Amino acid sequence: MMHWLEDPSASALKLRNAMQIGVWHLAQWRLLESLIGEKKPRPVAPGNHSVSPVILPDFLPALIVRGQEWYFLTITRAGRKTILWQEIHFGTTRDIVGVY
Repeated sequence: MMHWLEDPSASALKLRNAMQIGVWHLAQWRLLESLIGEKKPRPVAPGNHSVSPVILPDFLPALIVRGQEWYFLTITRAGRKTILWQEIHFGTTRDIVGVY
């Protein structure tokens, strides 16, 4: 049996991580869609006969911690496509200033 350590390039690792996040969020979108399919419209207020529609959120948030760097990204849906938007760096734990 052979064992080896893989040292992927930073860009290959980033792509693989993005694909994994996409898979996880696709599963979350599908779960939300299935839950909405099971929900029945409910009255907005007692005595009010209009109903509150059950809708999906516009996006799902994701927080990524890569080493000491923190990133935020959003995942949206366009039809049957899951779209990962570019991550935004919002913090670091390298120094005290980056934490706040």
